[in-house]
Amino acid sequence: VGVRMSASKAHLIGEGCLIGAAFVGTHEGQGLVTTLLFSPVSGRVFVTFAEDNSGLVAQPMPALEERTMVDEELEEVEAFLCLGMDGAVSFCRRRVGEERMEWSGEIPRDFFPRWAEHKFASLNFQIDKLKAPAEVVVTWAGPQLPAALAKAKPMSQFEAMWGEHQW
Repeated sequence: VGVRMSASKAHLIGEGCLIGAAFVGTHEGQGLVTTLLFSPVSGRVFVTFAEDNSGLVAQPMPALEERTMVDEELEEVEAFLCLGMDGAVSFCRRRVGEERMEWSGEIPRDFFPRWAEHKFASLNFQIDKLKAPAEVVVTWAGPQLPAALAKAKPMSQFEAMWGEHQW
């Protein structure tokens, strides 16, 4: 899934708009959801667990810096969620108008709960984290990556360190 996020200044989107995947299933007769979320602006990846308000956070990419010289009325960032056939997940982002793509590295399937039977792409919003109005548009959805993206995808593992995060 690919999205384009727009705001007067991209860095003002903050962690208000996130792209992710929900891992859904049952364990001991109870329905559970674990969610993996990526903030294209902060470069952070979050994991929420069904059991409580705690989770994990990692920083696989640096935060987008504020641009001082911008000619456009809106700044735009594209972000992609890549769900591999092997169950691995990765994220990438780029500023619209720039060629450079940044990748999170692949998070292997064994990182996610064994009880997860289904994966669903998601967009999540934390309105209290938005610092300016933003627009989010789904630009791509499909079983294969767009050709330009597939060519640019490195085969690296997710190497960022996980830490505890309270929601």
